Amino acid sequence: MRRRGTVSTLRVLAATALASLGASLTLVLLAITSGMALLLGLIGIYAVIAYSESLHSTRRPTLPSPRHCSQSRCSRVIPARRVTHIDPMQSLRAE
Repeated sequence: MRRRGTVSTLRVLAATALASLGASLTLVLLAITSGMALLLGLIGIYAVIAYSESLHSTRRPTLPSPRHCSQSRCSRVIPARRVTHIDPMQSLRAE
């Protein structure tokens, strides 16, 4: 800061004012930018989770009856159903 009674040019005064303003302006812009990035990231995560949940809420996992079951669906559902009855500790010990 300038003392009372000292003489300096306008160029020096402007340079010192802009130097102190530049640092605080940079920090403010950095804070705003990082806040916007955080907000966009949260919105993106929310959108992905909402989309994933909307896909899962329309499908209901049920065991299909053999009459209404196509070959490809049965080939996926029946082995997956069998796997749910395996004890995880037995599977880990077997490895």
